[in-house]
Amino acid sequence: DELYPQAVSIVIKQQKASTSFIQRYLQIGYNRAARMIEKMEEEGISVEVIDPRPIVPLDHKTILSSVAKTGRLVLVDPAHRSCSVASEISAMVAQEGFWTLQAPIQRVTSLDCHFPFSPALEKLVFPDEERIEKAIKVTLD
Repeated sequence: DELYPQAVSIVIKQQKASTSFIQRYLQIGYNRAARMIEKMEEEGISVEVIDPRPIVPLDHKTILSSVAKTGRLVLVDPAHRSCSVASEISAMVAQEGFWTLQAPIQRVTSLDCHFPFSPALEKLVFPDEERIEKAIKVTLD
């Protein structure tokens, strides 16, 4: 008789990973992330991907165990950098899993600006493969 159902995250790819990667797939797109992760694997970088399905309640256990395993965290969120799910997850990991981190948390989010109406300009605001790849590599430096 819980007020909220149990939080469940889906670990898309679980292996001996060098980076934990959390992405909200419903909004960013699974295919784009899958292509980028395949590219990383070709370069010898393994990535554990987590798709946190419910945001409330958030699955702290899965996220913290992944960060403990990899020592790194890259968050991808189509929302703004400020006041987003990525902000909340990074704050939770900084509070509850700080000593397991080997590199600063990286957030790849939409720019903190008004979303443009033009589809051509919209692409410049949202997270893309290049920014995600750069964030993953920063955690490994």
